[in-house]
Amino acid sequence: MFRPSESVFMINTITRYFLLLFLILPWNGTRGQKLIPDTLFVTFRGDSLIRLNNFTINEIEDYRDENPHFVRYTTDKKYLLVPVDVEVYTKDSLARELFDWLSGYNDGRNEYSLDIDQFSIEERKGKLSKSLYLVADLRISENIRDSTFHLGTFYYDFRYLPGKRKETLTESTEKLLSDWSREFKVDLLTMNSTNPDASPETATNFIPDPGVKSLYLNTQAAMFIGLGWYGFQGEIFFTRPETDYSSNYSSGIVRYQKNKDYQSFAIGRKATHTVWRRNEKIIFDVDLNILMGFCKWNDMELSQPKLYQLFDLEISSVQSIMYDPLNRGGILLRGGLIENFSYIVGKTPKFQAGLFIGIGVKI
Repeated sequence: MFRPSESVFMINTITRYFLLLFLILPWNGTRGQKLIPDTLFVTFRGDSLIRLNNFTINEIEDYRDENPHFVRYTTDKKYLLVPVDVEVYTKDSLARELFDWLSGYNDGRNEYSLDIDQFSIEERKGKLSKSLYLVADLRISENIRDSTFHLGTFYYDFRYLPGKRKETLTESTEKLLSDWSREFKVDLLTMNSTNPDASPETATNFIPDPGVKSLYLNTQAAMFIGLGWYGFQGEIFFTRPETDYSSNYSSGIVRYQKNKDYQSFAIGRKATHTVWRRNEKIIFDVDLNILMGFCKWNDMELSQPKLYQLFDLEISSVQSIMYDPLNRGGILLRGGLIENFSYIVGKTPKFQAGLFIGIGVKI
């Protein structure tokens, strides 16, 4: 039976640890602690097969708070053992490289300018592997006589899939840039034919709506309940504008759960979410979480836990339908099912299932 004292403990526990959410934000790397990094220069080999008919890019400006040549920051091993920070640059400035690549299509019609707000290659680590993504925000405007008209922004989270053999930093960077350049050309050609009422299945990287943000902060609070088991969790994560039918992101989780024999507070730093958009307002979300927990046994004399039994491992998944308007901030609503596997050394593993309901906000 649920007792008031348990409610007080539960509320105090959640309040005390909810702030730890901000310690487990899934940042995609930091460059704040680097010393003097090695420098690697790469060649930008843009696609030369697809032609941009009736297109003239007459100006490209780089507004990044970076070295104008910068495209990637990573870590490599020198002498097979020593980790070394590496900054990867294009040989000429990125704006000049892109301009030289596109300038061959100047034909005096439909003049445009391009502004680089973001352009970098990121390494994102999953549960079993890591992938390369080119993240870019490119604003495009049309120049008519002496006036400039903003048309929209190209948003990219372009994933690179390398070949079977291991590639060097130079090879992977140059191939990613080349693969992305083909997609960018196709997007430029189809930009003016973009249908604002298109379905999620036909979404493109070009978004004409100026109200769309390049990064959204999402926070969620949820509760779940099953047979002899219930709990609460908080979640925080960042998302980029959606430009495809499906997308992936990582989040940080803080979770409290109450079992018959113990209570636990668990932390998961990188929960992986895969979402499929059904329409302008609804998505289907499947997440996979691995959490480490701290246990409080309800009856210490009966359980007599060892020191190592004050910790548990949790693997869980939530399948949910979510109200989440496309590329808009606001209230989020979520409901579905949760399955959880808990393990404490020397104890019988627990498999639990239940209902899951949550609410959040995206800003």
